[in-house]
Amino acid sequence: MSVNEFSQKVQAIIASAASLKQQLEQSPLSANELMQSAFDELYTALEELQVAEEELHQQNEELGLATHVTQIERQRYQDLFESAPDSYLVTDEYSTIRQSNHAASHMLNIEAKHLKGKSLVVFVAPEDRPEFRRKLVMLSQMNEPQEWETRLQPRHEQPIDVIVSVTVVRDEINPSQITLRWLLHDITLQKEYQEQLRVLNAELEQRVSDRTAQLEESIRIRDEFLSIAAHELRTPVTSLHGFIQLMLRQLDKETPLDPEAARRHLQIMDRQSTKLTRLIAQLLDVSRLEAGRLSLELQRTDIAKLTRDLVEQAQRNTTEHTLTVNAPPSYMSLIDPIRLEQVIVNLLNNAIKYSPEGGQISVDLSAADDQTIQLSVTDQGMGIAPEDREHIFERFYQGHKDQNIDGMGLGLYISKQIVQLHGGHLRAEFPPEGGTRLIVHLPFYAEDPPTPAQV
Repeated sequence: MSVNEFSQKVQAIIASAASLKQQLEQSPLSANELMQSAFDELYTALEELQVAEEELHQQNEELGLATHVTQIERQRYQDLFESAPDSYLVTDEYSTIRQSNHAASHMLNIEAKHLKGKSLVVFVAPEDRPEFRRKLVMLSQMNEPQEWETRLQPRHEQPIDVIVSVTVVRDEINPSQITLRWLLHDITLQKEYQEQLRVLNAELEQRVSDRTAQLEESIRIRDEFLSIAAHELRTPVTSLHGFIQLMLRQLDKETPLDPEAARRHLQIMDRQSTKLTRLIAQLLDVSRLEAGRLSLELQRTDIAKLTRDLVEQAQRNTTEHTLTVNAPPSYMSLIDPIRLEQVIVNLLNNAIKYSPEGGQISVDLSAADDQTIQLSVTDQGMGIAPEDREHIFERFYQGHKDQNIDGMGLGLYISKQIVQLHGGHLRAEFPPEGGTRLIVHLPFYAEDPPTPAQV
């Protein structure tokens, strides 16, 4: 029974009492009969009141229980609200904060009691506020939860990236009156990881692109080298084969050989076989260098004598160049004489090859300091173009390809590796008057050799 129903029963009893009073005043019945009738009416009314009281008492108990359960649920909701890992806010339709949990207070770096009454817009990063206000105005027309990404500006801290999820709750009596429930999820670390991942992906793509370019360049260099090597090897082989056939035909005619012609033929064959041997040796050296099997056998050697002997030998092979040596009478040091000879021969051959019009070639040997030997070979040839200078010591590199100059582009590469095995270095200079100067620096060892170098 409701309170209204109970009130109606009380009013009905009061009305009955008033009616009885009127009847007592006007009724012709005896006083006893009227009293009996009045008592019956009152008894009935009292019974009805008693029943109503019991119903109200039971309803009060049920209401008290419901109120207790509601309080428990409200406290449970409040506990969950406060302990939730994500940030929750409750605002009015203008984003004025009415309630906030601990996570929201922590996110915005302000105590919950100071958050209450403030507008959420205040904590939106300035550059995002116009868009946030636009979405806020549209929320009153929405029935479904809305979600978007924005940036918040906590107090005294750097801006953070968040995903905003907002639910519109309408009043049951007045649907135009709304409450907004906000869920703020911090995605700053996620965005940072995404940015790091993007950078890593970009770096990986760049590495793949660079590696692909390197592989393509390696394939191009390999194909070009194979073409050059085939040509360089075919030339002396063809020459040898031709002169051997020529001499065999002369022998088949059973006529005496012209000694002078035979000498010329044999000299040509000797030069071509020497060239072929040198080319094959270069290929083998490259293979050993790549496999790390090229080692040195150091021994005390007179570098000055070795240099003079090699210059004299090179002079005998050219009439268009003048080779000079500036070196002390003797210069003893610990080197691998065979490998250093290979370096000096490569430098002399380069100087001659890239000075097709002849000219002076100067070889200088001296002590750069107490611990370093310096050997330089200077020519007056065509030099190296500025854009090609950084590549001259690379494997298979050939300068002046348009000049149709023989070679596989291995001489300087191998020479540099040998010099480095000795603990030295090889570099190039380009004098303003033209030509090229190749300079070798080697450590000077006057006593016991160090541990043999190996790559």
